[in-house]
Amino acid sequence: MARTVKVTLMGTDFRLQTEEPEEFVMGVAQLVDERIGELRSRTNLPSQHLALLTALTLAEDLQKERNTNRQLRELWANRLEALAARAETRQ
Repeated sequence: MARTVKVTLMGTDFRLQTEEPEEFVMGVAQLVDERIGELRSRTNLPSQHLALLTALTLAEDLQKERNTNRQLRELWANRLEALAARAETRQ
């Protein structure tokens, strides 16, 4: 069941409809707001540009995590196959 969660980004309140737990949504919003604040402290960009740059840096982080996740899955799949092959030869 969707619920409304109020978050604040760049000093503006937003009401989001979500199925996710409130604590999760608030944590995500806090992460985004912190990233915007970090960029704001280092640059003099307008708010729209800060939001876009923040979206790009978070998307970059997400892509890196996805790549790491894929590599780890492949590594573990290969290890499990090797273990299964060893187990079969021992029988």
